[in-house]
Amino acid sequence: MVGLLALAALAFLLRAALVVWLGFSGDRPYTYEHGVIAENLLAGKGFSIQFLGVEGPTSQQGPIYPTALAALYGVFGAGSRAALMTMQLLQCLVGAGLVVALAQLAWTLMPDRPAAGWMAAIAATFFPTHIYMVTHIQVVVWVATLLVVLLAVVAARNIQRPRLRAALAGVLAGVLILTEPIMALAVPIAALLLLQVDWKRPQQGRICWPAVLPVALMTVTAIAVVTPWVLRNRAVHGEWVFVKSTFGYAFWQGNNPASWGTDKIPSQAALSLVESHDGSLAGRHEALREARLETQYIDDLLLTDEHYKQFEGLTEPQRARVLSAQAKSFIAEHSGHYVALCGQRLRYFLLLDATNPKTQDPLYRVATVSWFVVASVGLLVSLGQWRRLWPVYAIFAAVTLFHTLTITSVRFRIAVEPLSLVWIAVAFEPLLVHLRSPARWAAGLFTPRAQPQPATHPKLAGPHFLRKGREAEMASSNDESACRAGCTPSPAALRFGNVFFTGSFQLVLGVRRAKWLLNSTLCLLPGCEAPLSFLAGTGFAFSLAQHVAGMVLAVRIVSLSLSGVERRVTMHARQLIDMAVWVATHRQGLLVPRTQIPLPAIERYWSSSKCRLDRWGWALKEMREAIPGPFDQAEEFRALLVEILASDVLTRVWSGLLCAHDQMRGTSEVEPIARSVYIGHLEARHRALTFLLDHSASDLRWAVEVDRVRRQTERWTDLLLALMSELPGCVEFAVDHERIVEFGLGCGQRSTTAESLVAAGVRTASRRLDQEVSPNADLNAAVAASVLGCFPSAAFDGVGVPRPHGYWSLLEGSSDKVLVTEKATKRRLATADRLEPGRVFWPGSNAPE
Repeated sequence: MVGLLALAALAFLLRAALVVWLGFSGDRPYTYEHGVIAENLLAGKGFSIQFLGVEGPTSQQGPIYPTALAALYGVFGAGSRAALMTMQLLQCLVGAGLVVALAQLAWTLMPDRPAAGWMAAIAATFFPTHIYMVTHIQVVVWVATLLVVLLAVVAARNIQRPRLRAALAGVLAGVLILTEPIMALAVPIAALLLLQVDWKRPQQGRICWPAVLPVALMTVTAIAVVTPWVLRNRAVHGEWVFVKSTFGYAFWQGNNPASWGTDKIPSQAALSLVESHDGSLAGRHEALREARLETQYIDDLLLTDEHYKQFEGLTEPQRARVLSAQAKSFIAEHSGHYVALCGQRLRYFLLLDATNPKTQDPLYRVATVSWFVVASVGLLVSLGQWRRLWPVYAIFAAVTLFHTLTITSVRFRIAVEPLSLVWIAVAFEPLLVHLRSPARWAAGLFTPRAQPQPATHPKLAGPHFLRKGREAEMASSNDESACRAGCTPSPAALRFGNVFFTGSFQLVLGVRRAKWLLNSTLCLLPGCEAPLSFLAGTGFAFSLAQHVAGMVLAVRIVSLSLSGVERRVTMHARQLIDMAVWVATHRQGLLVPRTQIPLPAIERYWSSSKCRLDRWGWALKEMREAIPGPFDQAEEFRALLVEILASDVLTRVWSGLLCAHDQMRGTSEVEPIARSVYIGHLEARHRALTFLLDHSASDLRWAVEVDRVRRQTERWTDLLLALMSELPGCVEFAVDHERIVEFGLGCGQRSTTAESLVAAGVRTASRRLDQEVSPNADLNAAVAASVLGCFPSAAFDGVGVPRPHGYWSLLEGSSDKVLVTEKATKRRLATADRLEPGRVFWPGSNAPE
């Protein structure tokens, strides 16, 4: 939390420095309609403005921002530089809050990707557009922050007071709507997210009312916040108006014969002003502001004195309806032109608005194009996580579609731009593994990876003597930043870096081809006056096919090449119990005479286990420091403790088998490693159980549930170790030595049937743990893969291959010599006469008849 606050402070300082620099350079920001309304409020004229030639009460803007500006005018003076700079500094503070809220949202949606939250927050801190937007007296920074805070609140889990959370979400939703009513599109999505978070499994087919009530409370609260302003509109306009009355007017601006899809017309004079600066930051800002004011608006081009006379005597909503009727008539008569405007608006919304001279600035163009490329690639890569990222996808898509169909502007995209940083961070988070050794990663893009060299140190030296060829990889696995980021080395991440630049280029090329295809199609629609001479001859069909193929190929290259980053092998904590059962029942495969445990596999077991122990320690420390009062992180702690307890089963069973392996050979190669991991696990288990006792009084129900899991895992551990009691040193790792004798599975009393029943019973009973989330699923998979890699290939031959869930994925990541094809397995099954002792066939495997 301290690091996040430091990042927010840095974001504030960057924005405040820009504001102060421009302020001392003589900048006086333009206040648009907000300043006029604020001055009228101070003058006693009420919430009014001159709109379409008529001055009177207005609903052109939401009430919150002009009222806040009027309050600052009342303190510092109307239109004073002190008032405007104070508003800008407040917006700097709100921008810093956006950084914190964005990190919290990413951590809530992707709890197993802590690095994604940091990446999103860092991007929001340094993104040029987000820094520059605080210098404008506009609502965009407030809208963006309110939207992210609303999603972070409704997505938060483990809230002890769900009603208070729902009421707070309702207040945020109401304030967001009063600030920018277009964001009413996001409120139903936030309500669905709140329903998803609070939803519990229905019992006996009945609706789960506890999950519905918070959504109802949020809705009622939001309505209560918005209702006073709606009643005010009813009183001043004589009809019901939802927040703003100018939607018809804005719709007409974006849809008329002279429109470019926005409220402005490109002006050569404005474009020339963009370059008229001395190169300094203040001079560039002043040139952009002058160019913005020089831009010609649709109103100045189309509205004449006759139109303004027609508006006299009409209320503000009536004037907007007159213009809206003209826009609808234009669309009905020129449907092809409207489709072209929609395509152009989509391009302006996502890329560069040709009608806004500020988009001609090189810094803005580089930032926007870079964002578009990265966001497009990130969207393709992160689609595999749509079940968790659907709220940000849905809100961004809804706002994009709305402005594509009506009217667009740069500020409309900036309001939802922070949401895209979430999926960008999720997509690019696996690349953090290469930050440890960027030179090696860059060299790997162009040269093949060198083969590992044989070990040059004694086998008794232990895991701290790493192979030269694996030093960088092991260092990255043990590095604290890599562990906390949730990254483990993956070939998919390296492939991501290999094709990123090629994929990005192809994507941009595909967009250009899509634009060409769209323009070509629009020429065939009625109402479009573009020339059709290019249709002559057969060249059109060939060119059309070529552009379609190029566009499809661009998307395919990016999606197929980069989607592999999301295919990281993960493993639920319950599956570690399955692995422990497999190890106990196939123990003889590791005890075959002259069997040598591969050093890379045992090294990977040690490094992955230590990295997981470090993560547990950090998580427990953060939970302990974040608890000033009642414990409100029950769900996170329960998932963490269940993972620790389930992992303890595999740790004890595997440690016992490794110690037996060394004792039967009279060596000390792997036993020190096993005991080191085992001792660390005991310490983590002790800290977690102590934490449980200290906070069990806060919520006795979940404490009892976790204690039940503890007792079950202890019994499963002793039951599996009882199967291995004939091996020297295994009983030492039991939780209760007397319980092994109680189970009656000592030496001389076992049979194949008994082992099969024990294995099936433990696996079946452990399935109830599936409802818990595993915070470190990636390292669980790494530990299990390293365990599999220690077994010789002969352990997987004979009468069959056991197949727990995710087994084949782990097999591919453990060792090449362990791979066994399905065809070879079936051939061996056909020649098997009987089951060998210790072989257990799991459901779905090919057992002999």
